[in-house]
Amino acid sequence: GKWVAVGEHTDITKCVAYSTDNGSTWSYYGFSLLTIAKSVIHNGLKWLIGGYTENAYKPIILSSDGINWAYTPSNPTNLIMANSISVDDSTIIAVVGRGTHHYNYVCYRSTDNGNSWQSSGNVFGSHYENIESIQYINNVWHATGSSINYDYAYNTTIHGVWSGRKRLFKNACYSISNDKYGNLYAFGSDDSINTSIKRSTDKGYNWSPITLTGVLA
Repeated sequence: GKWVAVGEHTDITKCVAYSTDNGSTWSYYGFSLLTIAKSVIHNGLKWLIGGYTENAYKPIILSSDGINWAYTPSNPTNLIMANSISVDDSTIIAVVGRGTHHYNYVCYRSTDNGNSWQSSGNVFGSHYENIESIQYINNVWHATGSSINYDYAYNTTIHGVWSGRKRLFKNACYSISNDKYGNLYAFGSDDSINTSIKRSTDKGYNWSPITLTGVLA
């Protein structure tokens, strides 16, 4: 199988790399479609990479074979940076990031393997918000990031107004993960290292800090 890694490099032709030997050796694609690459997924049919490009409002590229890459035929309206891409258990792909200062331009969905995109509505409910990540966990979409009032929200669908909006950290919530027991873990920036990780045992309704021991701030 093929592995694809993304990141940032002083040479933009080296922001996407691939391996065909389970990560033992890596090669660069050498294209300059993206200036920064931030997220990569494979939905079973296509590879999708999100990031940033100076080619206005074209932050997503896709590939059917992992060799030839191109911009999506239809781009998410006014999305400047694609920070994170995720896929559900069926056919929906979601992408989040930073748009042109309006909350309708930060979250999008696709039901045709990334060829076209529709706005997925109001995530945090304020302009100038930045969505850092999106994850589909236990039939629920979870979005994290930063805004004036909230840094986390969840929704059972990927369109409409998001519910479960919360402020988990003082500065920003960066990502969400889960364990095999169904617990959720949020990672963010707070006043103290001891409150930078929080856990929810009820699918995101309530959160409490996890005290870290033996970890340097």
